[in-house]
Amino acid sequence: MSKILKILVLAFLLTLTFSICTYAKEFQQQINIETDKSWHIKFNIAVDIKTLDGNVSITDSKGKIINTLMNVSDDKKIVTLIPKKAYVSNEIYSLNVNQNIKSVKGKVLNENSIKKFSVTEYKINKDNEKIIKEFRSHHGYSSDELEKLKIKYIGNVNNFYIYYVPFKDNSYDYDKDFEAKGYRFPAKSHTRIIGIKDGKLYTLGNIIYETSISVKDLYNLLLDEYKDLTKIGQEN
Repeated sequence: MSKILKILVLAFLLTLTFSICTYAKEFQQQINIETDKSWHIKFNIAVDIKTLDGNVSITDSKGKIINTLMNVSDDKKIVTLIPKKAYVSNEIYSLNVNQNIKSVKGKVLNENSIKKFSVTEYKINKDNEKIIKEFRSHHGYSSDELEKLKIKYIGNVNNFYIYYVPFKDNSYDYDKDFEAKGYRFPAKSHTRIIGIKDGKLYTLGNIIYETSISVKDLYNLLLDEYKDLTKIGQEN
């Protein structure tokens, strides 16, 4: 009997095994998912990367494909989908894995698989939340204020998770806007736009001056979110 490519979906600490059958497998819907939730799909055999395109996706309730960043592990057994923009609260999404995916040896998946989920506003990845709140704890925030801090996921650029983080102390704000590669960012964005990559926190200035991030893509992400970048920080 030929070896059938099996698939595991990792959700939080729960591992789900897809059984062999001839119809689409749909798992129990999960609620209160983080707005920046990344989904890790683990295969027991290395996959043919060329067969992933169009066969792994996240869609909304209307069937519209959500723009995601796809990463594949070096051993080609783990595929990670990262939302390029925050999931919308009260929307129901579907993680779709099509059986057209093949292994490097041409073996096929045993079935189509679907995982539905919905999100909660302001809830983000716990590790990133911990890093951000630890950073804010050095800016005069009490434990109660940190607990209530509403961190907003904006999107992902070049594997940097980009967040808006409220900041109550205007004394830290720059006096002038700053510019990078022809793109102008308002002074208040420096202390309120935070990026995290591989467990390291960056202020906006750190990101655009000290990393190889696409400044254009970052600017467009913020522009799409705020329409007018001068609105960043007005909540404070």
